[in-house]
Amino acid sequence: EERMRFFLRALAITSVYALSTVSSNERALGQIFGRLADKCILLDIPGAGTPEMRNCCHSGCDNCLYSRVFDEMNAAKPKWIALYTTREFIDGRDHTAPWTRIFEEDEELSVDKFVDRVKMLPFRLPMGPKFKISADDLLDEAACRQLFELVADGEDTLNADAFAEGLSRLTGEAHGASWRSFSRALMDKIILTA
Repeated sequence: EERMRFFLRALAITSVYALSTVSSNERALGQIFGRLADKCILLDIPGAGTPEMRNCCHSGCDNCLYSRVFDEMNAAKPKWIALYTTREFIDGRDHTAPWTRIFEEDEELSVDKFVDRVKMLPFRLPMGPKFKISADDLLDEAACRQLFELVADGEDTLNADAFAEGLSRLTGEAHGASWRSFSRALMDKIILTA
């Protein structure tokens, strides 16, 4: 019983320390990620969407070209920011990135419109961040503005394709940015004063 109390006390102290060491940058990026991420991405790889790929059991058969290759990734919670606007396979599967709603009404967005539209996207608890994050946390507008500036790469406006390309350039990913690649790419570039 004494050992259990010691263990629980140590766990509580560790948890409080872990929560207190989360930087404001991480929290801000977590709020943005939770608005942009999705549960599904389609991978633009050789053979994607073919009947052979679709019907493969992906169990490692020796004579199968697709035994360890996937053209679709799914998760229980939002896990990736799709780095494309829309992707469609020849077998009829398609996916539109949920963040494209930011650009629905306008082809090109200024930084102010971009921030307003990101604020309007619903927050969904994503996979990845190892700290408490909730929909009740306010979106950090300064972090959102800096994301725009980094992705736009000096341009005054941004469209959906440029957003996908810029995020791909920053994260080094081709199909979808996970929390790890998103946060690593932006953690030192987003500078918050609070």
